[in-house]
Amino acid sequence: MDLTNRSSSENVDETLEDDDQVAPTPRRLLDVAVEDNRKRSAEDTSISTGSSKRSSRSSKEVHQVQAHVIMQTKKESKAMKLATSRIETNNKLADGYPNKKSINSIVKEVLV
Repeated sequence: MDLTNRSSSENVDETLEDDDQVAPTPRRLLDVAVEDNRKRSAEDTSISTGSSKRSSRSSKEVHQVQAHVIMQTKKESKAMKLATSRIETNNKLADGYPNKKSINSIVKEVLV
């Protein structure tokens, strides 16, 4: 058992001797970091305020957004149907009829 302990301790000693690298100095201990700790202006903070972290929305907000999208699509669908029916009735009118309108004017009326 002594042989295994010796061999493992010798391996540890060898690895410690092989590590002649210097550990990096923490930033807080560097002279450069002391200069960076000064108060920052509003311009400096505005750059760093943009975070990549997503904020989660509440279920009420999500529901409101979904409801708004659904209502908007229904509104657009009804407007398209109304414009289509008005264009069809307009096309049935005679060419010289005084109340006949162009397709663009009908669409503009429906969208307003």
